[in-house]
Amino acid sequence: IPFGVQVMTSRRRFNNKIFFQDTPIFFYNIKPKLMFGYEYIIWKENIKIAVARPEKAVIDAIYTKTIPEEDLKEIIKELDINLLKKYARLTDDEKIKQKVYELCSQAKK
Repeated sequence: IPFGVQVMTSRRRFNNKIFFQDTPIFFYNIKPKLMFGYEYIIWKENIKIAVARPEKAVIDAIYTKTIPEEDLKEIIKELDINLLKKYARLTDDEKIKQKVYELCSQAKK
């Protein structure tokens, strides 16, 4: 069981944190245009659960400021840099694009 689950949603929620079987679930509100980059996994034969691709998880972490920059630098070394940059462009958010390009250039060093 993971330490915590992060849920990105474009809908406002009253509770930003709940617990399920002692696992915290954190809800973050993001802009509807940032709802991309997810793959579906099937659970119990017929339940589809959207899970962020690793590159999208980095975009979400930059947007929500939930992962320290030093950790992001290490994480992106294992990712598809072209896909990460594509996702950054899709956000149409200059701060996210700038941060992604900065992290990618540092990862090459």
